[in-house]
Parts: sequence; structure tokens; C-alpha cells
Amino acid sequence: MLGIRLHSAGLLLLALTCFSDGAGVESIDVYKPIAKISPARSTGMTEDSFGYSVAVHRLFESPGNMTLEEILDQTLIMVGAPRGAYPGGLSTADVPPSNLSCHVFGITSNDDAQSLACLSHNNPDGMNNKTGLVYQCSLSSENCTASLGDGDAREPDGLLFDRIGNVDIHVPGLSDDFKDIFFAQNKNGQQMGATVYSEEGFFVACAPLWEFTDLPTTANSQPRGQCVYSGRNLTNFLRMNPCFRSGSGNNQNGEGFCEAGFSVGVTTSLNSAPEFETGPILMASAPGRDTSTGGVYYYNPLGTVTETTTITAKNKPTRELHLYTNNTAIPLDNSLLGQLPRVNASNGQVSGTNNLPINVPDDDFSYFGFALSSGYLTSQSVKDVVASAPKYNKTTQVGRVYIVTSATEIPTLFLDGEQFGEQFGYSVAVTDLNGDGWDDILVGAPIYIDPNRQHIESGRVAIYRNEGTGTGSFAYTGSIYGQGDGGRFGIAIATLGDINNDGYNDFAVGAPFEGDGVVYVYHGQNVNGSIVNTTVQQRINGTEVARQVTSLTSGVRSFGFSLTGTTDIDQNGYRDLVVGAFESQTVFVLRSIPVAVTDISFTANVTRVALGIFNCTFNGVIYNTCFQVTINSSYTGIQIPSGFSTYYELSEVIAAGTRSRLFFDNTLRSSIRRPIYLTQPNQIFTENIIVYVKNTTNFNDFYLRVGLEQIPRDSSPVDTDVPITSSFSQIPVIQFQYFEQEIPVVRDCGPDGVCISDLIANAPIANIRYTSEGGDPYNNVSIGLVDRVTLNVSVRNQGEDSYNPFLVISFPREYLSLVQTIETGACNDTTPDSPNATYICPNIFPDILRQDASIQTDVSFDVRNTLIGNETSLPVEIKVNNTYDSFSREDTTDNNEVDRSLDVFAISIYSTEIQWPLREVDYTNTGSSFSNNVASTLGRELNITASVRVLDGAQIRSGQLTIYIPATVSELGNNYYFYPAKVANVSGNVNCDTSVLNPRGFTLDSGQMGSRRRSINSGSQKEHSTLRKRQTTTGIACTSTDTTDCIALVCSFSSLVRGNDNVRVMVTGYLDDRFYDGKTATYNLTTFARVNVTDGFTITSVDSTTDASSIISLLGPTEGTASSGIPWYIIVAPILAAIVFFIIVVVLLYFLGFFRRKKHGKAEITGDEEFEQFAPNPFGAGGGGGGGGAPSAPPKDEEKS
Repeated sequence: MLGIRLHSAGLLLLALTCFSDGAGVESIDVYKPIAKISPARSTGMTEDSFGYSVAVHRLFESPGNMTLEEILDQTLIMVGAPRGAYPGGLSTADVPPSNLSCHVFGITSNDDAQSLACLSHNNPDGMNNKTGLVYQCSLSSENCTASLGDGDAREPDGLLFDRIGNVDIHVPGLSDDFKDIFFAQNKNGQQMGATVYSEEGFFVACAPLWEFTDLPTTANSQPRGQCVYSGRNLTNFLRMNPCFRSGSGNNQNGEGFCEAGFSVGVTTSLNSAPEFETGPILMASAPGRDTSTGGVYYYNPLGTVTETTTITAKNKPTRELHLYTNNTAIPLDNSLLGQLPRVNASNGQVSGTNNLPINVPDDDFSYFGFALSSGYLTSQSVKDVVASAPKYNKTTQVGRVYIVTSATEIPTLFLDGEQFGEQFGYSVAVTDLNGDGWDDILVGAPIYIDPNRQHIESGRVAIYRNEGTGTGSFAYTGSIYGQGDGGRFGIAIATLGDINNDGYNDFAVGAPFEGDGVVYVYHGQNVNGSIVNTTVQQRINGTEVARQVTSLTSGVRSFGFSLTGTTDIDQNGYRDLVVGAFESQTVFVLRSIPVAVTDISFTANVTRVALGIFNCTFNGVIYNTCFQVTINSSYTGIQIPSGFSTYYELSEVIAAGTRSRLFFDNTLRSSIRRPIYLTQPNQIFTENIIVYVKNTTNFNDFYLRVGLEQIPRDSSPVDTDVPITSSFSQIPVIQFQYFEQEIPVVRDCGPDGVCISDLIANAPIANIRYTSEGGDPYNNVSIGLVDRVTLNVSVRNQGEDSYNPFLVISFPREYLSLVQTIETGACNDTTPDSPNATYICPNIFPDILRQDASIQTDVSFDVRNTLIGNETSLPVEIKVNNTYDSFSREDTTDNNEVDRSLDVFAISIYSTEIQWPLREVDYTNTGSSFSNNVASTLGRELNITASVRVLDGAQIRSGQLTIYIPATVSELGNNYYFYPAKVANVSGNVNCDTSVLNPRGFTLDSGQMGSRRRSINSGSQKEHSTLRKRQTTTGIACTSTDTTDCIALVCSFSSLVRGNDNVRVMVTGYLDDRFYDGKTATYNLTTFARVNVTDGFTITSVDSTTDASSIISLLGPTEGTASSGIPWYIIVAPILAAIVFFIIVVVLLYFLGFFRRKKHGKAEITGDEEFEQFAPNPFGAGGGGGGGGAPSAPPKDEEKS
């Protein structure tokens, strides 16, 4: 069975659950509801679920010249009560004894007493068969009835709503005992009325749990479901049994659990099969068939066919059991012909036994067909079908809604849900929400959990806009969400047409378990791709609606579980809303009120108000001035031919913290309320109002607002039924927006009221302040040093008063940012996408800058770190102007603007370093080895490392690093103190002229040279000169004043910026053993580095280190010194100290008796004993270094005592 809506007790329920208090045009009348109450309540039956489903059915096709009373008399509210049982509140005198809705085993006569006992639903001797009822509730009376027909269960007109009990048949061919009763069908708990539907002249009522027993092959009875349908007059009803076929699969994997009639609908012709070329087409879903894969069956009831389903009795071919599914050629309203489906199932097959839906997506337990609708989705002439599968698929269960364009092909267009188990597709609705001629789709997901508000099972309705391409392309535009835990928002959706008269269709959404139930109303729109105004337009609270009905003392529950809004019941041009509340057995008809779309505005007789004239008198008192406004209003609307009257209010809009400056007919009030009568559509109402200005020093502009009031409605309670007659009040609800307008204010500007100001702006260059983050002053924008620039701006008005002057500040956005301070107030960036920023600052000046008045303010900019040094200046433009040229205009003198150019200087602070690897190092005198100018043993390897780093300020775009290397003097000939061989490593954007290196052109055999090299960190390097006996010192010193005997290595670099980036050059060379052979002196070598900035505009700061030097001492061997170079007394002293310490320890141990021998007592030895001696283990067993417990070796023999 379906697990989504089927209650364990058999009721079609989701195991789940206005007064207007929302915003918007509340056009649904909640004060005068029409309430229909289940007749069963009068008998004490409180569980018939009256209101579980609702529909509005008209017995006429077009109202024509019918009166309202005639229309209402032929408009029925059809209400399903799927747990209802006969008599359902009717008198038993109205029930023929042969029409039993229950039966008692063993009844052999039609005794009236037994019949009446059987009819009593609480009879302990009978079975209380709750077959379900469908009520028709008249709008012209209080009654809801469920008539029986003529009593013949096998005649079509006896099947009205299928309220007859089980068909109990004695089949002689199967048993000769008359008491053997066989049930060809079971209606106990079939839930007739779980679905009711009316459209296109059809009425359909379904019992999804109707059971059929496939006699005589099996006695297994399973819920295949059935429906009955009729035309407008409800005079003849025919059965519709999509899954009722002898021999078809009768288990869950076949047709046994079809639960047909779960949803029904009507669509136009489908072009995919010739049988469907004419419509309308009746649809019935079977979401439980084929392991709950589901299906949708299509019926074209305009054809005719004669057919009777026949089951042959076992071994008795001459005896037959006839199950009448229909009687042939029975006219429906003399226009439609009833029949078995000409196309039984959606695959277009006319005959055969395998008429199964083949356009069903193959997804078990997805419940395809759970909800149905249709609309103009891929065509504007032929409707498509919308079928939901709310548990698609077995893994994700996010739900899916299919757009079915063919009855013979599996649909490929679909919309998917987003949350596991949200029941996406529990309800679907199709309507044109944005007025483009294409229908849009609404999908309910009542179990949706809102993660943002942490609402559990609050529900949502997803909104999909038809792109209008004709290909079935839809855009998800968002969702509207439930407001409370467990409210099940989206369990029902009803389209309402255009109930607010704005040109876009609207809809209602039920949240039946939010409190006692709430219905929300939303309006369609077409705003930047949005098709729904997601603001709640009306919130209809079921509890408040029920309070308006005097006879509903027990309140209401599950208000909004079922909805329909397809019909304009009272013929006022607006569709009405019917709401079911099955838990309280009530249904409410809420009528839509006509909407008057009004327009109201005003015009003033002046373009600006000149103050200080004092030319108006009110009640004998002279006031500042006055002016006149003219009110204009009109309306348009449907069914409001005779107009209406209400009130409008004209008022001054007063800023917070200020006093009113205007009055109308009373000096104590700043508003006026006047009646208005709009006689007919588009007729303009006008009225003049005088506005007086009080004596005031506030010269800000005036703001006036005008708006209409809603017409008060009668909110007094009503009885169960409110009679609707032709005299029913059509007082409209008013749809309008407030109209508000600014009226400029001027003062002392001559007869024309236009002030000619002369604003002069200035920002002296001498007053421009350049400061660092710490406040240190500079003379310009020094890159990397200056963080803020401040201009002192002064404005003077040498003309007439300037009203609402403002400052305009323009500057390069890439390098500067405006600092908004208390002085500047909030400034608005008017060009956010432009490289040149333009800010308007309206709050720097007073509202009125008087003649000869002046004001000063500071305008500050933060300097961005995007400056790199190639910018010569930054332009800043400051201009002052008036807000409204119409009443305060700048003169022709162009002196209200000042331009300043902020000079940019690139000052760089950098450091230069150069160093040898150590302060001192030994040289060897073993000589060098050459072969054909290949040096294999030139000498010890040393590196010189020089670097440049920008510490602060601007980048150095280009520069030179010169390294002076001490190499040779003239007396050395071809030998060198230090032979520079190559540039070993560089970093950064560096290029060195290495032609000066390896001056003798030696070929350096790196493999052989490596065998003689020693690490500069080895022990032979001398870091403590105090341990070396100094010899004669000489060498070369490369300095800033003397580079005579130095080799100059020039390295060019570029784009050196502050931070971790730096320039680094490592020069590798060798001590020339050819020179040091036999030498013992000490030689000092000084290397020197210098940096020059060559980019032409970067200035070197005085804080920079441009020169650097480093000295290394080369130490030779000295006689009398150990090879390690450590003096002899350094070695002897610790040896002598150790000897003395050892002697002291031995003496102490002697005096403590450590060396005395222990005496042993005598023992007789017979010679038979065996001895095993062990050395004592001071660590115990297994001690002493981990011997694992093994005994130690025996000691040497001891002297016996």
C-alpha cells in the first residue's frame, strides 16, 4: 500500500498536518464565511473526515441570463467523507431497506427490523462498513445530502458516489449451498470520496482502497481502487476501474495495489495517439501499481463501445458471473456517451489484456502519478500533463515532478526536489503567474525541513518559471516556506486566478497543521524574472474564520488540508476559495471581494515654496506663507460599476526629531482627512486643499503624502450559512499605494523665488598635510612613507542664499581612498565602477548657506599601497554646487571648483651588505698544480656574498650593485691573494658582467679541485684570533676611496620592492697557493660593495646603506704551535688536574677501608662437596646492563685464611 497518504486505519491521510493578518491586498472575505458541516455530526459520528477533499461542480455550462439565485441553486460544493458510513446523518426512513451499506452474515430475509438494525452504524450485531460518502452541499440551502439512486447496485444510476455496500453474490456454479456468499468486491474501508474532482463538465469521485477479488482463480483481495464519473447533471454514473481486469497480476508487483483514483484530472487532446485526438481527456492515477512504480491512465469518454467483462465459473461453462463495469450507450446529460475506456491505459492500445502504462519511469516506490495537473507548458494550444513522483527515487527520495507531453513515451522533462524525504510533489499546481501566456509550475513539499530557521517539517512550495521556449524549459526562481514546525505548508495548493486585479494569477497554500490550520495567499508578478511576490499577501487563520460562525462552538482543525479555487461562485468576476478541515468535519466557502485598483496623487500650484513672505491669514493670524494642492483620484475594477465612497488623508511627512511646519484646517494637526466618492471607473475625482506654513527657522524641503483608506467591513459573526443573493454587498477592497512628493523650499530670493548663489571653493596648497601613520610630516606623497593626505577646503558664498549645497570630490580610485569623517559625513560613491571615483557629500554644509557665509572642512585621503614610483602626481578635484538649480542656481563665474595635483616622490630606504664566510681562515702553503692551464689544486675555496634589500618606501625600478674584490698587487705578478673565479649564485632580477672574473682564463677542474677543498666551517678555520700568535700583517683593502688593486664586478638589477624580496650575488674564488707557498704572514683582505639607483626617479633616502665592506684574515702556520694551533699549556693543564684528582680519590678510598680484605671462618672440607662460586651482582638478578638474569663469571681464586 502507499505509505504516503494511507492511514493504517484506512483513511487517506499523510501521516503528517484568516483572518487576514498578513501584508498586501486582503481580497478574500474572512468575515462572512459559508460553513458546511457534516450531517453525521448530528448523529454523534465524529470520524467521517468530511472535508478531506472538496470540489465545486456546476450543473450548467454557462450562466447566460441566469439570475444569481438560479446560479447558486445549481452550484454544488462536492465534499468527500472517505470514512463516512450510511446513513451518514440521514433519516433511515429515506433509505430503501434493500440498499444496505453494511451486511450481516446469515440474513435470509428482508425483515424491516433486521434492516433497520443493520442500518444503525453502532449496531453490535452488524459490521460497521465505512465505505465512504460524497456529499453535495447546496449554496441556496443549509443541507448537504448524499442520495442513493434507485437501489439497483448493478445499474449505473444506482452507483451515485458508490454508497451501496458490498456486492454479495451467491454463485451456484461454485457452491450449491446458498449460505456460501462470495464477495466479488469489498467496499469496507474503500474510502470513497478520498478524491473528488470537477472540471470540463465532468464530476469524478474515487475510492482508492476499493478491493476486487479475482474469482474464481483466487480469493486474494487487494486494493485496486475505482472511480465513478458523470457529466454535469449528475444523473448517470459509470465506473472507471483502470486495474480491474480478470487475470492481471493481483499482488504488489502487478495491479493488485494500484489504488487507482488517488489523483484525477482533465486535460485537452494529446497528439501522440489517434485515440486522443479529441478531448477532453480524463486522467486517473494508480501510484501503487507495479511495486509502487505507479502510472497514469487516460480516458477519452466521447467514443462508444459495447463490452461486458465476463468471468466463467469453474467447470460450469454454461453459468457465468457478470460484473457490470458499465451499461452500454447510457447517455450522460444527452451529450456524452459512457463506456469502458476506449483507450484503457496510456499506451494507446485499444484491445488486449496487456493494457499497461508504458510511459511510466521505471523507478520502484516512487509513486508516479501521486498528484496530477495539466497546463500549457510546451504548447499554447494543447495542454501537457504534470505528474509527480514524491518518493523518487529509492536512494535519494528527493522527489520528482514529470512534464508528460506524450501518452506513449517515457517523459524526459522533469523537476527534482532538493531534500531527502521532503515529499516534493505531494501537491502540484499549474497556472500563468507572470502573464506571459505560458503556464508556470508550483510544487508542494510539505515535509521540507527549513535548515535556516530550524523548522521541522514546516514545508515549502517551489516555484518554476516557464521560459516560454516551447521546449519545456523551466527556471527555478526560489521557494516560499512554511512558518511553523509541523505545519505541513504545501500539502495543498489552489490556483485562484487574478483575485487582486493586477493582471497576474494568484494562488493559495494550505498549512493545515500550523495550529488549527492556516491558508496563505500569494500574488503573481513579473519583476526582474520573479513570478511570485514571496511576501504573504493574506494569512487566513482557520481559528479566526471559525469564530465568525456562531454554530461552530467546537472550533476547527486541519483547516487548509484541502483547497479548491477554480470557480467564481457568486459571479462577481473573482474566483472564490473553498477550504476543507476534515478533522473538524467542516468546509468553508470564502468569497473573493472585488478589488478597486485606485490611483491618487496631488499637484501643487507652485514649483517651490518661498518663505518669509507672510502673505497668508488663517483665523485672523498671519502666517509665513501658504500654497494650494489639488487631489486627483480614480479607479478601475471588475464588477464595481456603481462606484464607492471612502476617505483620503493628506499629511505632512515629518522627519524624526523635528516639529511639524504645515497645517490644513487645524493649527494643531499636520494632516487632513476628507471623504471621497468615486462614482464609476476612470472617473476622476478632484479637490483643492490649502496648505499653511507656520513661522519656522527650518528651511528643509516639505514632503506631503496622500493615501486612501480601506472601506470598513462588517465583521459581525454569521450563522452556519450566509445567504448569497443578488443584493449581496459588493463593497470592494482598495488596492493603492501612497503618493508622496517633495516640495522645495526657498527663502529671500526675490520675486521669482530663485536664488543666484556664488559659491567659491578653495584648498590652499600650503595647507595640504602629508603625514605618515605615526603622524610624521612630509612635503609630498612619499611612497611607502606617507599614509594620509589632508586638504583644508573652504567654501564661501558671495551671492544669494544657497540651498542644500553639497561637495563633489573626484580622485583616482587606484591610489587614494576617501576618509569619511564626522566633518564629511556620509558620502555616496556615484561611480563605483569607474577608475576615477566621484563622491557626493551632502552633509558637510548646513541646509542653507547664507550670503557672505563661509565654512571650512578637512577632506582626507588614505594613500593606497598600489603606488610604485612611476606616478608623478595624483589629481584631486573638489567642487561645490546647489542641489536644485530650479530654486538655487550657481552664477556663471567658474570659481566653485578647485583642482589640486598631489606630487608623488619615490623615496627608497634600502640596505647593502657584503661578507666573507668567516673572520679568519687558514691558508695552506702546499703549492698549486697546473697542467696546460688547467688548475686542479689552485687553493682553498671561499665565497663572497653581497645583497641589497629595500627596507621601506618605494621600489627601486633599476639599479647597479658593484662588488669590489681584493685580488692582486703589481709585485705579485700573475699570482693572487684571492682569485675570483665565477658567480656561483644570484637571486632576484639580476644580471652580472662576469667578464672580469677568472682573469687568467684558467680552466678549473672542479672534480680535482674538490679533493683539496675543505669546508669553511671545519676545525682548521680560526675564529679566535687571540689564540694565534700574530705575524707580519699585509693584504689588500678595497674601500670607497681606494679600489686600485680590486676587481669590480658590476651587477644590474630591476623591480626591487620592499618585503622579502632582495638582490643577492655570490662570488666563488680561491686562495692562490702559488702565492702563499712558504708564507707565514697574516694577510687581511677587504671586499667592498656599492649600490647606485639608476631608474631616474627613485630617490635614495639618507637612511639607506649604499656602501658595505667585509674583512677576512688569512692566517699562516707558526713554529712551536701544534697543528691544531692550540698552545701546549692549554693541553698540559687539564692533564695535570686530572692526575691530582685521581690521587685524592684513591687516598680517600683507602682511609675508608675500601682496600681491606674480609676474613673468612674455617670450614671443614671433606672433599666430597661441590662448590660453584658466583661473582656478586650489585644490580640483582638480571641487573647490571641487561644480562637477562644469567650468572656472571666466577672470580679469580682468593687467598684462603
